[in-house]
Amino acid sequence: MVTIIDIEKAHERIYDFIFETPCIFSEDLSKSTNASVFLKLDNMQRTGSFKERGALNRLLLLDAQEKSKGVVTASAGNHGQAVAYHAARLQIPAQVFMPLNSPAIKISRTENYGAKVHLVGDNYDDVHQAALLFAQKTDAFYLHAYDDAAVIAGQGTVALEIKKQLPNVDTIIVPVGGGGLISGIAVATASFKSAPQVIGVEASVMPSMAEAIAAKGPVKLPIADTIADGIRVRLVGKLTYAICAQMVTNWVSVDDDQIARAILFLLEQQKTIAEGAGAAGVASLLAGKISYKKNKCICILVSGGNIDVHTLARVIT
Repeated sequence: MVTIIDIEKAHERIYDFIFETPCIFSEDLSKSTNASVFLKLDNMQRTGSFKERGALNRLLLLDAQEKSKGVVTASAGNHGQAVAYHAARLQIPAQVFMPLNSPAIKISRTENYGAKVHLVGDNYDDVHQAALLFAQKTDAFYLHAYDDAAVIAGQGTVALEIKKQLPNVDTIIVPVGGGGLISGIAVATASFKSAPQVIGVEASVMPSMAEAIAAKGPVKLPIADTIADGIRVRLVGKLTYAICAQMVTNWVSVDDDQIARAILFLLEQQKTIAEGAGAAGVASLLAGKISYKKNKCICILVSGGNIDVHTLARVIT
């Protein structure tokens, strides 16, 4: 399992290379909810998402031999960009496998950061299997997007920043795909003097973690499409499931219309760009899916901002 010590060490390890993102007060959301609502803008990381935290922590823990052989990963886009960027900075060869239908912006940026991109399959599961096989054949290190203790510890560093920025936070709302981010946050917040409730938000067509918890183990969901491609994960990790089953009790889901409204709200009212997955937490609050007490402090993770221009155009129109 992952511990708070792992997360604190990860924070020390990556601190000089990761942007401590702002946690801004949302006047509009606060007025509409009678609460104090803040947005943790991890869409402002260099590669546009929180994924840099876990990817960098894992890369820094590789030994010399592993670095020389390079890394292989599978990604819906944001993890791949994070691996590509930091691997290039650390002079580690990187191969990134992504679905054929990945947003063009995520493909081009991953390539521009220096990784070799392989487009295979229609969903993360296809990509994961292809990448894993490639890593086995080439003896490269397979860097899992979420089911890795070092990756989870890296993602949990966002909670340490929230603790410093909002010492009295009562609720943290987190978008959920494979479960790496919410697992890290759950472990970190459990150590807070007054632990906030952590709420996971999934796409309604693919509530993989909620279904896993109900089934008492990871289950693969049917293929489905959603505007929130970053959290379109059919099968959660074994490690992330174990953490979430033990530490997270609050789960909600949002549909594409609700996510689209949240993207537009963030653009118009908060002047920030969020992709579908990144806006899921805001969508849950706007849609009335979240239970909270009035006058409390709520923090929503805006986890990514790499939205395809064509998707953004459809949302706006």
